[in-house]
This record gives sequence, C-alpha cells and structure tokens, in this order.
Amino acid sequence: MATTRVNGRDLVLFIDGIDRSDETTSVALNYGTRQTFGDMRGTKPKRLDMTIAQELAAASLYRIAIAGDPDPLTGLLKPLGNAAASATQPHYTFNVTPGGISGDTFMGGEAAEDPSEALTADVQWLISDWTEVTA
Repeated sequence: MATTRVNGRDLVLFIDGIDRSDETTSVALNYGTRQTFGDMRGTKPKRLDMTIAQELAAASLYRIAIAGDPDPLTGLLKPLGNAAASATQPHYTFNVTPGGISGDTFMGGEAAEDPSEALTADVQWLISDWTEVTA
C-alpha cells in the first residue's frame, strides 16, 4: 500500500529540471506576508523557503542565490518522492523567482570536524503559477 503521509525523508525538489535534494537541508512552502483581503483568502503558497548548502559549483542553488538574477525558474516538488504523479500521490509545479540570500549569513558558518558537513545559507524565493499535478 502506497503511503500518502509526507515525511522528512522522501521529499524531492527539482529547480530548473535538476534534482536539488543534495543541496537542501530544509524546504518549506509558505504563504509569506499577507497584506490584502485577497491574500488572506489565498490557499496557494507564495514563498519557497530553503536552507541550502554553500556550494560553489556553477549551477548550484547557492550560486543562483548569490548571483541575484531575477529571472524565474521552474520548480517541481514531489512530497512523497514518487516517480509518477497520481491522485493520491500528487506532484506540484510552480515558477520561482530567486531572491538572493535572505538570512544573516551570506557565506561562512560554524566549524565542524566532519568535512562532509556543509555550511548553509537561508533563502526565501517567490512562487507563482502553483499547480497540483495528479497524472
């Protein structure tokens, strides 16, 4: 029997057609600031909040964030990590506009004995065109 409960292990995030699971330690879809009555009635997320690895590879999320390029990117969220979307295990597509680094840490962080432990930075990027995909 397939599960429908989202857990802290199976979520998969694609940005610009690339699986970014190894670059993110936290992914959350949020409503952001609600300033109007229409915003208050809204049921779709407006912000992609992520904690990302400080990865200097050319196409990494971190390099996209520090570049400050405002061009929208495509996103695909698979909450259950399943390969094909279905009515019980949907995927979600959206466009996201990178907004730079949003936290206090631009680069650097705390020392760690484990060299595989990456330093991270927080980002909040704006979402548009949110769609549930069931097939």
